[in-house]
Amino acid sequence: MRPLTLGLLLVLLLAAAPPATASGWTQPQGHGFYKMGAQILRGHDFHDGQGRSVQIPTLAQYTLSTYVEYGLRDNLTLITYLPVFERITLNRLEGRPSGFVYTRGEAVNGIGDGELGLRFRLWQGAATVVSAALNLGLALGNDEQASGLQTGDGEWNQRLELQLGHSLYPAPAWIGASLGYDHRLRGYADRFVYNAEIGTHMGQRWHLILHARGVRSLDEGADTVRGGAGGLAANDQRYFSFGPEVLFDVAADVTLSLGTMTGLDLRNTLSAPSLSVGLSTRR
Repeated sequence: MRPLTLGLLLVLLLAAAPPATASGWTQPQGHGFYKMGAQILRGHDFHDGQGRSVQIPTLAQYTLSTYVEYGLRDNLTLITYLPVFERITLNRLEGRPSGFVYTRGEAVNGIGDGELGLRFRLWQGAATVVSAALNLGLALGNDEQASGLQTGDGEWNQRLELQLGHSLYPAPAWIGASLGYDHRLRGYADRFVYNAEIGTHMGQRWHLILHARGVRSLDEGADTVRGGAGGLAANDQRYFSFGPEVLFDVAADVTLSLGTMTGLDLRNTLSAPSLSVGLSTRR
């Protein structure tokens, strides 16, 4: 195993995609939530626009990221997400016993596409909160890599979401949901995005969250916009993903999280489970 890959695996144990916050709670003014994360996505099963499985050389994406929520006011939170390092690899594919090389191994390193957003609390009751969020996609990654292993899609999208959170007190649990519309540029199709979660506290230090996330493209994307090799930034995507996240409070203000996600109903995307780890704090 290559040293860099091994290093990422040692760091591993949140997210190549921004943490999908289904609940709408805002941060208190002057306080914030800060997270460093890592994720691995690795597979060789690509699902095309009709959902058919196509075998490709093994594609892997390793991401280190930062995620911040900061309270500008009690009802207004600034949100930033930045993949500070991405490594994408495509395995060498060689015929046997002929030794014919169908594809030679490729790899790229770089920064990924980020996000900058605001969450505004619209209404809050005793146990329920409703918020609106506007997120701007930051095209910081490389979408012109010759081999198609793109660390970004090259477009500055805008996503508007309605978010809801509800405490199940006196039970030590909560639920959250969000629905959003993602307006995309440069030939990429607009899409609906939705998230849901249910979380519970298990004793003083352990917590469990069950996540569900989905994307529904309007299938209006330009045929000439492919989004690179392996479907990491493919156009006209559709999927439903779900999985657990386990959190442990290693100190009074530091939490370690470990999660995995898998997907169903896949279109124009790689079929592979993702593994993620995060270290977070609230201050």
